[in-house]
Amino acid sequence: MTAGKQRRLNHRLLAQVSGVSSNSIYSWIKGKRSPCIRTLIRLAEAVGYELIIIDGGAPETVVASCENMRTAMSLLFDARRARGITMEELSARSGVSLNSLYAWQNESQSPQLQLLVAVAHTLRFRVILRPVERSNS
Repeated sequence: MTAGKQRRLNHRLLAQVSGVSSNSIYSWIKGKRSPCIRTLIRLAEAVGYELIIIDGGAPETVVASCENMRTAMSLLFDARRARGITMEELSARSGVSLNSLYAWQNESQSPQLQLLVAVAHTLRFRVILRPVERSNS
């Protein structure tokens, strides 16, 4: 089997296990589009990974799973308040529009991954993918 055929097979298999179209996966791999965060979480779960937020100052200290976006966003907005940063300052520092920040806070909109990363980084957190830890029970 050629490398090209193998890649197409992998795209199809990933599409099948994640419930995402193979055309979408192909577009993401080629950099033409990017998945919404909920789709990225589904893809990650399909291959045994999870999207998490970790404390940028304490390596590998998980502070929230992005599987529960409400909890993840609450963490970020609580950190913003604890650091004395206004929504306007967070917008200016992260490059994320004030309207988007308020929409996330009100849960009327989910963040795009690159914007979530920008806000997390501004607040000294990191967003990463890591393998899901399996229990041996």
